Amino acid sequence: MNNTIQEIKNDDRLLRRVKLEHIRDDMTAIPLAFKLRKKIGETGLSVYIERLTDYAKTIRDVTLYRLYILSAGQIRDIGLDCMHKPEPDDYSHSEIIGSITSSVSSKLAKAAVYIKYP
Repeated sequence: MNNTIQEIKNDDRLLRRVKLEHIRDDMTAIPLAFKLRKKIGETGLSVYIERLTDYAKTIRDVTLYRLYILSAGQIRDIGLDCMHKPEPDDYSHSEIIGSITSSVSSKLAKAAVYIKYP
C-alpha cells in the first residue's frame, strides 16, 4: 500500500457516499448525509479523492448508496478542511474536518452535486 500522504488542493474533487435514505426525490442530499456519527466516535466525514479512485470502488454497493461530489475549495470556503487519511483497503480515503454543526451540514448538502453513477 502506498503510504504517501497526498496534499488536497482546492480544485481536488472529493466524493461522498450517501445512503439512499438521505436523498430527496430530486436527488439532493439532506443535511443528515453530512453529519458526524458521534455514537461511533467519528471525528471527520469520510470522503474520497476522485483522482485516486474510481466510482465503482467508492460507491461499493449501488443498492444502498449514491455518490456526491464537492471540491476541496468549497469545503474550505465553508470553514472546514480536508485531510488525506488513507485506509488499508482504500488509499483515496480522506476526511472533512472541523466544526461540523447543523448549519455547516446544511451548507455541505446544498453544495454537494449528485453524480449519475451507475
